[in-house]
Amino acid sequence: QEYDSMRVYIIPYLTDNYGYILEDRDTGLFCIIDGANSEAVQNTIDHFNLDRKKLSFILTTHKHWDHAGGNDQLTIDFNNPLIYGSQIDNPFCTTEFIKD
Repeated sequence: QEYDSMRVYIIPYLTDNYGYILEDRDTGLFCIIDGANSEAVQNTIDHFNLDRKKLSFILTTHKHWDHAGGNDQLTIDFNNPLIYGSQIDNPFCTTEFIKD
């Protein structure tokens, strides 16, 4: 999907789950939302020719493995990016906690 200032890339996981990449069309900066599977994330980044150096952060909506399961590998792949998650839920590898 494309909007005025943003592109949204859908990352399918399993048979019924999705993650997303949001890209700023002007700067090329992007974030990953729910990087459950690092290989699927990497494939999406490669497919759409995103500049890996422009990852701003990862947002994990909750701690279940099908949303946070790729955080450990993404931490390695992207040299310790900021990973945002709920202070209450405490998703795996979170570095920045969001309060309610």
